[in-house]
Amino acid sequence: MVVNLSYSSRIFSLSCPGLDSAFTRTTGAAKKQHQGPAHISRNSGDSANFTLASMTERSSTLLGDLRDKRAFPIFADCPYENKANTRYFISRGTGATLPRRHWCFFGEVVDFVVFGRLTIDARDTSGRIIRISFYDDNRGLRFVTNDQVKKGYTVAVLYPLQHWFLDMSQGFRVEDVSKVMILPCSLRRLRSANDRLHDSRSDGTCWTPDCNRTEGLLRCSGCRKALYCSMDHQSAAWKDHKPECKALQAVEWFTQKDWGTYRTAHSF
Repeated sequence: MVVNLSYSSRIFSLSCPGLDSAFTRTTGAAKKQHQGPAHISRNSGDSANFTLASMTERSSTLLGDLRDKRAFPIFADCPYENKANTRYFISRGTGATLPRRHWCFFGEVVDFVVFGRLTIDARDTSGRIIRISFYDDNRGLRFVTNDQVKKGYTVAVLYPLQHWFLDMSQGFRVEDVSKVMILPCSLRRLRSANDRLHDSRSDGTCWTPDCNRTEGLLRCSGCRKALYCSMDHQSAAWKDHKPECKALQAVEWFTQKDWGTYRTAHSF
């Protein structure tokens, strides 16, 4: 049974103002933010740059988990473009095949080449390296122009379908570039940030190792997740938190989405 991609081309017409703004921190003035510790929220009486870190500002309810193998499958578990997969699609009486749920592929960029179009080699969590080739009007070159694609970064592809290329290699053929986001951190770091958010011990105690204080906590203004009992602890932890801070910002969008029952397409 052939998947009705004419329908998907409509529902998967995605725009990404939310994520675009979330990742502008990786360019321009935003780079300055990661050259030193991000400001942490504090009682407004101490400085005009600080605000009260109320514990009502706890993390939002987490709906997505990168450890969910259905929502975030490895390449081998993604549906084929010419086969109906009942895990991800449902057939209607009219013959149309529609999405049943949401899914997104993550792969770490191990190499990329620009030869007329952008082609990325990405490694998923199983260790398999697959090809992601861009066939949109711009041939994926916007990622190159904006210096977004780099080895070690993570590429996310919404609703991907396995494709056989003419050279018999397998991967994803991207025709709608708005399905793709390149995240400025490694896949390992991204999954670690996901685990950190899902660890109940991370929201309510100081994140500095061996400190268990739970009162008067200050919140990192970069990721809005990390908590510290003092500016000294935050400064001491910045070397380790700096890459984690970026990953926490990157993963938040995915953890705030419901990846279960499909109603409308998620968009970047």
